[in-house]
Amino acid sequence: MKIDKNNIMFWVGLNCQEFRRTKTSYTQVDVAKELGYSVENISAFENSRNDNMRILMWYILHGMEIYDLLRGLNDE
Repeated sequence: MKIDKNNIMFWVGLNCQEFRRTKTSYTQVDVAKELGYSVENISAFENSRNDNMRILMWYILHGMEIYDLLRGLNDE
């Protein structure tokens, strides 16, 4: 399967959203406040419309592992 940037960002965003919802007690509002971003930026990241590295690092620093980050990427 050819992996392009849009496909990677789709899975990264989806997996980050799932991680935040199931593995942390954070809401998008909480993440936005902690990072100094708007809720819209966090939502855009989780819905693959924003590829902000600082937002991605928040998930990794809160326990998300690379395997979980890319889960589903090769399932198509």
